[in-house]
Amino acid sequence: AFVGYINFIAAKLNCFAYISSVRSLHKLAQNVNEHKNNLYDNTFTKSIQSLQLVALSQHPDIMQDYVRIEIVDNNNKHKKLAWLKFYDNTNVKSWENEKRFYAYLNSRNCKLHNILTALWSCKSDKCRIKINDAEKQLVDKYTTCYTAPGSDIKQLSDLIRLQSLWLTPQRITQAVINIIQAIQSLHLNNIVHGSISADAIIFIIPSKDNNVALLSKFINWALDTKKTDKKEENITLKNDDIKDFTELCHHLCSYCRQQIHRRTNNNPSSPSLVSNVNKEIAIWALLDKT
Repeated sequence: AFVGYINFIAAKLNCFAYISSVRSLHKLAQNVNEHKNNLYDNTFTKSIQSLQLVALSQHPDIMQDYVRIEIVDNNNKHKKLAWLKFYDNTNVKSWENEKRFYAYLNSRNCKLHNILTALWSCKSDKCRIKINDAEKQLVDKYTTCYTAPGSDIKQLSDLIRLQSLWLTPQRITQAVINIIQAIQSLHLNNIVHGSISADAIIFIIPSKDNNVALLSKFINWALDTKKTDKKEENITLKNDDIKDFTELCHHLCSYCRQQIHRRTNNNPSSPSLVSNVNKEIAIWALLDKT
């Protein structure tokens, strides 16, 4: 059934029609996986309060997109996995824009599908991380702390770049459905993402039920209040989200073809391996057609 859904949305997205494309996206996402437990609360606060942040790596690379940490309360009893993302002075506007996005969600009590949850944002002078039992303060950094229902998170762009075996056709298909739901819920709340790409797609590892991927990176978001006479401009903004999503689908199709090419050029010796490779090629080819 989900292959049919993906076929349907791909056909509609390729049209790039303003109103019809938006309505088709809304209709599809309402029909796909209607379970209400896919909603994540957007619990955003303005400060860290008095929590302890412990890096789970002895030498965390703060230049990477997400650093996995453990949040510990004062009594050292309750611990929670989280991820920190750091911004420097050159991209502080991106940090401020995303901070405003989560603050808006909190002020309106918005309930969205498959959106990466932010706990808080702060400047470097308020954020100290314990690394190897030594507390360190990051200078000239701006920080946002995220949480997700998994033991790890990975960007789709990194999984593609690393040719990760974890990125299976089944997970890609479910991720597309999850992101359709995310876009639909944003648009129904008059919110435009503004920069949907492989960098903005977060995979939950391990995934739970049908929750495989989350939408993140709200650094170019926009609000459509529908109180302006520039209605065509607002529709264009939402249509840009759909165009970006279509480009993402094209990117995934290219990845599928790469996987088919890799397996086609692989010459296994045993008949059982040949059979397994042929099955993998058939699965990747089916996903590519969607």
